[in-house]
Order: sequence, then C-alpha cells, then structure tokens
Amino acid sequence: MQVDKDLCNKILTELSNDYPSRMSYKSFDNVAAGITDGDHLSKQFAYLEGEGYLETKMIPIENDDGSLTQQIQLAHTKITHEGIDIVRNGGIK
Repeated sequence: MQVDKDLCNKILTELSNDYPSRMSYKSFDNVAAGITDGDHLSKQFAYLEGEGYLETKMIPIENDDGSLTQQIQLAHTKITHEGIDIVRNGGIK
C-alpha cells in the first residue's frame, strides 16, 4: 500500500474541524471529492488508524467481482489527540 500523504493530511484536517465530534458527512464529502478509487480512500483511513491518528470502524463489503472494499463508518470515525498534534505541526511529512 502506498501512503497518500496529501489525502491523509486532508482527512486529518477535516476531522480536526469536526473535533470533538465524529466525522460529519460534509467533511467526508470534502475528503472524497474527486476520488474514484474507494479502496484507496479506505486504505488511507486504515493507515491513519494504525498510526493512532484517528479512530474508525470499517465494514468489509464484497464487490461484484468478489473483491472486498472497506466501508468507512462515519459514526465511528474521529481524530485522536495524536492526530490533532500532527495537524498542528503541519501535517504528515
């Protein structure tokens, strides 16, 4: 998996705007605007969760071709204090 630093920073910035609430639909729409690869997007959320920058829940969804895509559950997605620190320090470098 390749980390998309620009997209990850966009995700964290939108989440920091929603803090202390969970991710809003508006913020998710801002993040997802122009993205055609949902799998790429969900992998960035998974990466950020693994680094401890956000908390989320994802549900695997089977595609028509049998592959799996992770569906991000916005009601379970919020930035952590570590994520806020990353945003304050100029984002992921």
